Amino acid sequence: MSGVGTETIHGIVNNINPPSGRDHALVRTTKGILDKRGFLSAKELGELESSGVDKKQPHEIIAVIGMKTITNFVNRIAKTSIDT
Repeated sequence: MSGVGTETIHGIVNNINPPSGRDHALVRTTKGILDKRGFLSAKELGELESSGVDKKQPHEIIAVIGMKTITNFVNRIAKTSIDT
């Protein structure tokens, strides 16, 4: 779905940055958005753009974080069983 390989995903989960500069910038930005609750500095946004990431990408990251948060909360309240 994301176009990211399993090995890369496992690496990110284990705090190993992806080899691609763009992917590394996206991971760093996602972690920054979460850690700083959306408060990214102009410097951080500039570094993101210089890595070849579109200005709209942080908005998409925030939308995905929001979607995941809402679905996690709903599933917890609904006691949804997890497929294994």
